Amino acid sequence: MPAVIGIWCWGADSVTIQNCLVYNQKSTPGVQDGGGFDIDGGSTNCVIQSCYSYNNEGYGYLVCEFEGAAPIVNATVRYNISWNDGRARSQSGLGIWNGNPTAASCRDVVFHNNLVACDETAGSAVKMGFESKPLEAAFYNNVFVRTGGSKLIEIDRYTDTVIFKGNLYWTMRG
Repeated sequence: MPAVIGIWCWGADSVTIQNCLVYNQKSTPGVQDGGGFDIDGGSTNCVIQSCYSYNNEGYGYLVCEFEGAAPIVNATVRYNISWNDGRARSQSGLGIWNGNPTAASCRDVVFHNNLVACDETAGSAVKMGFESKPLEAAFYNNVFVRTGGSKLIEIDRYTDTVIFKGNLYWTMRG
């Protein structure tokens, strides 16, 4: 089944995705896609910046490692807006997923200066899922807003290499 992501790269080096818009992406039932932007398995030195993602069923912005891929190294997601992403997939505005049980930890994954806003129709602002080995990730100077629903940040496990620093968090409840 083909992946349904608006704009993405995989196995790539030195890709910059900028000044782009992705909205209302959908996906086939049972497929965990339908998102806006993605830096995918094996990509190195890649950046997503100054983009706008809204009302997507999947993640607004995702860094995703899959089984059999080389490690993701130096992935940056910055200066973006995610509005009500993760609507039908219980996903989020910003996300990381590592589904590669044999890969070395991915390194230098940074999310900074992003705005993520979600209401009750959307998933959480940030979601991290690690099937096995952790990604090394940092979240700096982001703004996370939740006007409805209950979860602002969701982290599965392997959080010893994840840093949250200088972010602003606001939720109406919970």
